[in-house]
Amino acid sequence: MKLIFIFLKLKLNFLVLASLLSIAFAAHAQWNLSTTVDLQSRYVWRGQPLGSDGPSVQPGATISYNGFSLGVWGAYNFGISEYQELDWSVSYTFLNEALTLMVTDYSFPILAPSYHYFDYTNNHVFEAGVKFDIPQTQLSIGVYTNFFGADSRNEQGDMIYSTYAELGYTLPWDKQKAAFDFVVGAALNGEEGYSFYGNNGFGVVNVGMGITKELEITPTFKPSCYGQVIANPVANKMFLLCGINIEL
Repeated sequence: MKLIFIFLKLKLNFLVLASLLSIAFAAHAQWNLSTTVDLQSRYVWRGQPLGSDGPSVQPGATISYNGFSLGVWGAYNFGISEYQELDWSVSYTFLNEALTLMVTDYSFPILAPSYHYFDYTNNHVFEAGVKFDIPQTQLSIGVYTNFFGADSRNEQGDMIYSTYAELGYTLPWDKQKAAFDFVVGAALNGEEGYSFYGNNGFGVVNVGMGITKELEITPTFKPSCYGQVIANPVANKMFLLCGINIEL
């Protein structure tokens, strides 16, 4: 009987909390909550193939308010069950949505009992980034630096502070409800055997071209399908992938 009472009390508290959150969201139209899921034929990040060469499902959710955003994102490969990725991010966008400052926590949980998620020094990589969307153009530039955790280290055991810079361009194709995306990314530091992106000094690791098209299934359900060709000149690799993005 006592257990039933505790359960009912917890359920009541949850309902009250949910009601208060609903009222808060309704009272502040600036709040926005979005959830998405991607299904990709293969997961390639900044020119690096991650997980296996099989499909990857990638759920995510973001809550934002007045330029501030908190997001969580994951990747789960079908080919290698032990490979997972779980990322948290916080960002602030200002200057008429032109400039974004962000911090991302990358982690790669595995199913092994020996893995400890809360070992932030060895099992996480923290990255600080800044992205600038150049006004009145479709150009953007971003710079991202690892500042804590399992970054590559030199012979003395010191962090490399691996840094990656990326230039992007989007060409809208309004008639087809589509857009072309172009990207060039480079690792700015590191050396052979001590680099986060497989580079030896400055190296272009990510050259990509893609197209995204919106599919209007219903007036409220409009998933996007996309295809990408990605080359990594440093690794002498090229990848072709496709995917679908669904906003829930």
